[in-house]
Amino acid sequence: MKYLETKKQETKKSLEGCLRYVVCLLLFLGITLWGKHTAYAITADLDKIESGESDGIYRITKGTSDTLYLQIPTQTIETTGADGSIQYETAYPQVTKVKNSKPSIVGYNNGVVTGYKEGTSSIKVTYKYVFSSYTVTETTTVYVRVVAYTRSGNTLTIDPSLLENNDITYSLIEASAQVRDLATDADHYAIKIPAGNYTLSDVVHLYSNVTLDMDPQTVITTTAGSGYNMFLLGTTGEYMGQANYNESELCAGYGGFKNITIRGGRLVGNNKSRSCLIRMAHATNVTLDGVTFSGGAGAHQVEVAAIDGFTVKNCTFSDFYGIKGITGNYEALQLDIPCAKSPYEGAYEDGSVMRNVEITGNTFQNLSKGVGSHTMLVGAYHENLKINNNTFTNITNEAIICLNYYKCEIKNNTMDNCGAGIEFEYYLPNRYCIYNTIFDGQQTYNKGIKHKAETVISGNTMTINYHSNYVGCTGINIYGYKRTSAITGAAGNRVKAQNYYVSGVTVADNTIVTAGYGIRLQNAKKCTVTNNTIIGKNFSENDSHIKNGNTYDGIYITRKSSTLDLSGNTIRNMNGGGIYLSESTALGGIKNNTISGVKRYGIYLYSGSNAKVGIIGNSIKSKSEAEALIYLNTTAKTKHYIRDNVLKGYKNNAAIRIDNGKFVVADNTISKVSDGVTIGTGENIGGSVYANSFSSKAASRIRFVDKNYYMSEAMQENMVVESGILSPELPKVKNIKGYEVQVSEDENFAENIRIYRYKKNKKNVQITDLTDGAAYYVRAYAYKTYNGVRIYKNN
Repeated sequence: MKYLETKKQETKKSLEGCLRYVVCLLLFLGITLWGKHTAYAITADLDKIESGESDGIYRITKGTSDTLYLQIPTQTIETTGADGSIQYETAYPQVTKVKNSKPSIVGYNNGVVTGYKEGTSSIKVTYKYVFSSYTVTETTTVYVRVVAYTRSGNTLTIDPSLLENNDITYSLIEASAQVRDLATDADHYAIKIPAGNYTLSDVVHLYSNVTLDMDPQTVITTTAGSGYNMFLLGTTGEYMGQANYNESELCAGYGGFKNITIRGGRLVGNNKSRSCLIRMAHATNVTLDGVTFSGGAGAHQVEVAAIDGFTVKNCTFSDFYGIKGITGNYEALQLDIPCAKSPYEGAYEDGSVMRNVEITGNTFQNLSKGVGSHTMLVGAYHENLKINNNTFTNITNEAIICLNYYKCEIKNNTMDNCGAGIEFEYYLPNRYCIYNTIFDGQQTYNKGIKHKAETVISGNTMTINYHSNYVGCTGINIYGYKRTSAITGAAGNRVKAQNYYVSGVTVADNTIVTAGYGIRLQNAKKCTVTNNTIIGKNFSENDSHIKNGNTYDGIYITRKSSTLDLSGNTIRNMNGGGIYLSESTALGGIKNNTISGVKRYGIYLYSGSNAKVGIIGNSIKSKSEAEALIYLNTTAKTKHYIRDNVLKGYKNNAAIRIDNGKFVVADNTISKVSDGVTIGTGENIGGSVYANSFSSKAASRIRFVDKNYYMSEAMQENMVVESGILSPELPKVKNIKGYEVQVSEDENFAENIRIYRYKKNKKNVQITDLTDGAAYYVRAYAYKTYNGVRIYKNN
């Protein structure tokens, strides 16, 4: 992200400007004073004013001793509009240095110059000077630049009829310079550009309290080469008493500029310039409204940093893939952070974040990336961002990249044919983009890291496809990372090891059609994933992830992540599984999800994963030979309640497969599977199986790796407690380990279950800790044990 107009270029322009005003002509005058002749000389700038700057410098000398220096504006020229007629007015000259006298300057000229286009022209101007009792009248030739705009009140309007070859460069530069000096916080100005096709060969500097108002049919195409923005907020040149204003302390925080709007029109980059079309930093209240950005070969189309109150609405970003020969790295709209020259040159590097950002109603199409950030300053978080109701089409990488965003909402966006949808990160696994210092490595940034993002991602609709320059396509990725060893960051400073996990993200009500993962959580704590629809489609044989023998899951949760609520999701046709947890926890359980058409498993808990409340109420169907509809293979000590699920399989499926873990398998409805419940011999295995409903097509209802069990009828009844005593009847079964009686006020036994166990020779049972006169539901089971697993009679 090279700064468009480098200090070298600014210095060169400054020197050239000075040379233009070097004295090149001496006009000697004879002045009569009380009968004496005194020689004066006036020096006019006869070089053409190619820079578009408005002031010429003139020198009036008196002999060799008295020297008077006058600065005379040569251009306060405005169009009248008719037949190219230009009305000019010379202002009062200003004395900047006077020796041995105090001249009184009177009089000025008005005149009309006709037939001129925008460009450089010469006119003759007569100046009258009165120095004490001396009067000098001088006619000289002055070169001026005619600018093609008119002024009415607080609006300057470009006049296309006066432009030479539709080149708007100098007129726009002059208009902006004039507005810079006139506009105030209470008195804003506008520059209007009518419909038309224009070229721009230099940078236009914008300042506070200005609106650049372009007609929707206005097209401005840059003809500049490498190193030129089209529009730059402020300057690295002289302004407000600062030699380099944008990098001065006057721009600390958000105090550099305010109240800037760019509205309408189309800005077109070329394949030569490696700079952004628009670049802005250190400001308050900036708006881009209805602007179309097209093309360019730089780092970004629009790059902003350190703005409080940044709005982008109804804009279009299109046909941009970054620097030629390097793909996949560049957002069309980047929200950056000025902490060093590498990420953001030409700004005060205090690490100010973006705040109060609204990006809404925009179109992003034919891009490498849409909107986001890829520079991380440890402990700095862009705050209060809304990215809503935008459309992303044909994005080869991510549509939205949120790096260290806090209090963010990403809602109701539409993404079609994107390599990835939404990347929400609290760590970036690229040390060349990680900083923990400001002012180009000279000062440590001493703010602690945050974890709780307070972010909602909802209502988004996306189609994610494989693109050759992007690996691991994903709909929504919530990413944190535990850094176990220190690294050297981008500024050469040590970035210490710590846990950069993210928490507090809600992912809800999104619709994702994907050729990769649907939703991924990695080192993400206490997040919510609910009511999303994920459909696998168009998996590519060219995808390196698939070539290496891997598959994609609908919801993939790993690296010690946790969910407060993982429920209500619909997942179909994934080439891997529906829901996968590895070293992660479903704190609120995995409940009421609908999964179908998966190739490997419906719900899979692996390694140290657990579902604390349970795997409850899910509907899982598969028409392929999946490994299992529910698969438990975990070292977690938590008892997993697998209950009230409806499981419908195919051929050699196992409805529930338990290789390792603690469990209670109860009240599930299982059909069309080879095995109902398959139990392995893991070191951590142990649990209970009861009250499940098997279809007659289940060849083995409960199967251990070396033994099958087929259990018959169990007993259930409703009883009213009399005198506080409940006396259920135990089933009479031979060759058992014992009995279990379950009591609940809920006929579905979904909650508040009391469990009582008795030895196998127990004949009469009395339960006395119940409420007199209350109605309870009771069911009693005989059970066996095998390899630590309690197996009940199932009906």
